[in-house]
Amino acid sequence: GDYYDCFMLDDRHLCLVIGDVSGKGVPASLFMAISKTLTGSLTRRQRDLGQAIRDLEIELSRENPECLFVTAFVAVLDVVSGHLEYICAGHDAPIILRRDKILRIDTSGVGGPPLCAIGDYPFATGHVALEPDDLLCLFTDGITEADSQHELFGIERLKNGLVATAGLPVEHTATHLRDAVRQFESGH
Repeated sequence: GDYYDCFMLDDRHLCLVIGDVSGKGVPASLFMAISKTLTGSLTRRQRDLGQAIRDLEIELSRENPECLFVTAFVAVLDVVSGHLEYICAGHDAPIILRRDKILRIDTSGVGGPPLCAIGDYPFATGHVALEPDDLLCLFTDGITEADSQHELFGIERLKNGLVATAGLPVEHTATHLRDAVRQFESGH
């Protein structure tokens, strides 16, 4: 049920999406595919990010017999200025690695419930300025709730993994984090 997407809206604006559908199996997989497709379509069509997400919630709620919901973080990055406009619908706040310091995007003032959780929620947008060379880390609970049978991987291990790769290419960071989670789980 986890999904992500990344696509250009125009020459200057990059849309970033990460989500996690409740439930398991075929219904959750289908709802994930619909969520991903509608998010891409509606953010391309509607320049007001808040309205696009409200439209998304309406469409997802229209046919939802399983009563599934979706946590999501949807953002539009101005690749020239570094301005990031975002909406957080019940999802974990992303992490910014700035040089060797960890920051969290503050979603407390604008965060809302997961999509389809209460319906017709007036999602508000937040804003943050990214600096050159910032690393923006969007993640799902697939990372933080990875289980060793004794404890969860957690946010601190994720932060430490990011700091350990500060300054390295993003591909190395992604591989390092994936390997750290797999080693932590030890096949469980």
